Amino acid sequence: MQPDTELAIPLGGLGNYDNKVRNADPLETASEDPRGDPQLTGDQIQNMLDGAESVEEEAMFLAENTHTHYLHSAMQEYHKAKSEGEDMVVANINWSFTSDSEPIIEYHTVEDGELQGQPIIADANTEIQTHSPGEEGPDYLKALRTDDRYTRIVPQDYDALTDRVERGRENGGTEEDVKAFRETIINEWSNALFGTESEPNLIPHDSESSNVVFDGLYHGENTEAVVQLNNQYAESEHFGSDEIVSAQYTGTGWEFEVQEDYEMGDELPAHQ
Repeated sequence: MQPDTELAIPLGGLGNYDNKVRNADPLETASEDPRGDPQLTGDQIQNMLDGAESVEEEAMFLAENTHTHYLHSAMQEYHKAKSEGEDMVVANINWSFTSDSEPIIEYHTVEDGELQGQPIIADANTEIQTHSPGEEGPDYLKALRTDDRYTRIVPQDYDALTDRVERGRENGGTEEDVKAFRETIINEWSNALFGTESEPNLIPHDSESSNVVFDGLYHGENTEAVVQLNNQYAESEHFGSDEIVSAQYTGTGWEFEVQEDYEMGDELPAHQ
């Protein structure tokens, strides 16, 4: 574990994001590829910051130069160079279900102390592909932003999940198929938490709670709820628990409830 590092991280640390970034390996070590060539350095981040004219430029630079395996190390260098109260970038590893399901990185901006819900999305495991709000391509990343594209979804997009389940049934899918598919999606739902990565025992209590998170992450609707989910869960007694816990949005915050008889792949607790 690395020693404490002075970091400027907004929004209450976004749950466990502060710890993930603070305790990341040094960037120059973490970003080495198998040949030993550094892919990104702290000096490059500082030079970018010296020349960037907006937080959106900062987000794009990070999206185009940061691979998933050293994301938190890159963000450590970035947050060390920022000052408290400045507009800045925060990054989250989510999961996409496309023809090649894999982690994606969301680069969100924080402006005037508020999380902005229109991230740059990066598929960054091999050659980095990015999509900014309003761009036309690549289509597989663009389609993650909308719930009417059931073939391209993120785990928090419950409307798209439901649409895909219904189409599967129409095409002859069994209830066992439906449960297995739903389990695959819901197991990744907790990737909405910025610092937790995968915490598969956290699920949404109902479709409305799931869609609140999706709309906050991708559409800028009630981004406060996303921040609350991160911080309230990290501070709760359930953080790191082996029990399946549901998160329900109440309109002002989140309530967590242990689901003792729930099996992954079942309908969400509120819909049983």
